[in-house]
Amino acid sequence: MMNMKRDDVKVIVEKFCTDIKEEKEMLWCTVKEGDLIKLLKMLREGGLQNLVNLSSVDNIDMLEIIYHFSYGKNDAKTLNIRVFVPANMAEVDSITKVFPAANILEREAFEMMGINFRGHPNLKRAFLDEESPKTPLRKGKTQEQA
Repeated sequence: MMNMKRDDVKVIVEKFCTDIKEEKEMLWCTVKEGDLIKLLKMLREGGLQNLVNLSSVDNIDMLEIIYHFSYGKNDAKTLNIRVFVPANMAEVDSITKVFPAANILEREAFEMMGINFRGHPNLKRAFLDEESPKTPLRKGKTQEQA
């Protein structure tokens, strides 16, 4: 397994991202939805291996999807990539073809936040039963309600 260095990660991130911030061992950036897969493919080819988590935030009008990766010696550093999508059109490409570990993480975000991951191989509920409310973590209107 290849360990990426911070400078290698930054060079790739700077090609696609805006709003790049460094905090100790963390690197934060924002990428346009249309550039997400290109960015992740380049990072994967550069040696990025570990998708740690996917989180999402409901900002009422926009949803923020955050992909958390670890890298560096002993995975001591974190890369956090943010994508913003309109809350009423919560849709982004699935990253499962680049990072298969995203499978269950995307299913959880679909179930809890109503985010549609285009191209996901099995996008369905993972944790809640059919009687549970749809998108229980959304503050604003969901796609079904809009």
